Parts: sequence; structure tokens; C-alpha cells
Amino acid sequence: MYVLHRCDTPLCVNYEHLFLGTQSDNLNDAVAKGRVPLGSQNYRAKLTEAIVAEARRRWHQGTACWTLAREYGVSTHTMDFALKRKTWKHVT
Repeated sequence: MYVLHRCDTPLCVNYEHLFLGTQSDNLNDAVAKGRVPLGSQNYRAKLTEAIVAEARRRWHQGTACWTLAREYGVSTHTMDFALKRKTWKHVT
């Protein structure tokens, strides 16, 4: 378990702002508060929202995952996760 912080003020020492949670809770809290950059806002992203949307459209039309991965310069694993919405969930 981790001690998490509700108000996210680094200098805050109010114990009422603390709560217990898991690492997953901490990450979900960060995402909900907009502290985790999604998609192409993440500096490590190799894809963009437009590419993911286009790749999903083509995949649904029958293009193989490995073909798309090679074309867009990412691993098959990365493309598979994007196509199946395990990542890039915000892209419609």
C-alpha cells in the first residue's frame, strides 16, 4: 500500500489529505487529475491520434496488425495494444 495525497500540494502536511491506496490507485488518480499526458502529448509516443484512428479503420477492413506496425515503425505489440484499445483509449 502507498500513502496518496488528495490535494496534490507538495508542501501540504494536513494528514486529512492523505489516504491509502495501491500503485494502480495512484496512477488512476494522476490520470483523473490530468497529470499524465495522454497520446501524442506524451514525449515518448511513437504514434499520433490520427495514425491510431487510421490504423484502426484499416485493421477493421482487414489489414494485418504486423503490416500496420511495420508501416508506422512500431512493434507488433505496440500496434496490437493500440488497435485493441489497451492503449490510446481516448481515440475514437
